[in-house]
Amino acid sequence: MEYAPYGTLTDAAAKNGGRVDETRVVKYTREILRGLEYVHSKGIVHCDVKGSNVVVSEKGEAKIADFGCAKRVDPGFESTIMGTPAFMAPEVARGEKQGKESDIWAVGCTVIEMVTGSPPWTEANSREDPVSVLYRVGYSGETPELPCLLAEEAKDFLEKCLKREAKERWTATQLLNHPFLTTKPDIEPALVSGFVSSSPTSVTDQTFWRSVEEEEEEETEELQKDSRDLDRLNLWGCYSERIGRLRCVGGLDGPRWDMEGGDWITVRVRCEGTMISGSHEELIISENVLVGEL
Repeated sequence: MEYAPYGTLTDAAAKNGGRVDETRVVKYTREILRGLEYVHSKGIVHCDVKGSNVVVSEKGEAKIADFGCAKRVDPGFESTIMGTPAFMAPEVARGEKQGKESDIWAVGCTVIEMVTGSPPWTEANSREDPVSVLYRVGYSGETPELPCLLAEEAKDFLEKCLKREAKERWTATQLLNHPFLTTKPDIEPALVSGFVSSSPTSVTDQTFWRSVEEEEEEETEELQKDSRDLDRLNLWGCYSERIGRLRCVGGLDGPRWDMEGGDWITVRVRCEGTMISGSHEELIISENVLVGEL
């Protein structure tokens, strides 16, 4: 399977302030339905369509993943009901059947998740109490609440997905021709910004290993730069402390001219009434100026 650097649709919603913008909702929904149209044509049902099972590729395309619950449609064969409660269709929640129509219901729930940033039935604590959700989905006669911010054609699209009677739901092919998906043009595939390393195809994949080496070199350079900066700060701190002890500020920390011994030398002296010229400015010295060795 190819690498999907954008993560899942759930991740995309979280990174975008909690929900996916309308243009991308249309794009992703169209791509999910194209995937289901193909899968259904092969007699396969996914059984667990939801935001966290749809990944976004490097080109910005939504692709259905995690076929761990998928099964072949076979009217004469009873199979175990599987999936995520908040995305299950009523007939699935009741344990009756799980077919192509169930995937379409899950698509409607996934659109709600993209638009709101939360799975449907959140008011029923869907993540904490799945049994209550199963009962509500299967027996309450209700459908998930439609987000009020949606346009009328988007709400109509969801109503076609979320019919409680499975036979009344539109197929993937029919939904691909719904005005919600046909009136808006496809946006250009979004490329991943910055560097995205590709998965190696073999242990000798030189492109992959070169990219790893480049990353390590960049990290090493950054660490060396940080170390040099730290050394400069420490050195400056030592100099500042030494200068602070030597400067003439008076008080307890001021200079002690009565110190005996030591390596003090006379650098300037003024004879009575004489002005001594320094290298940068003229100073009148009233007493010996002593400087210790640094």
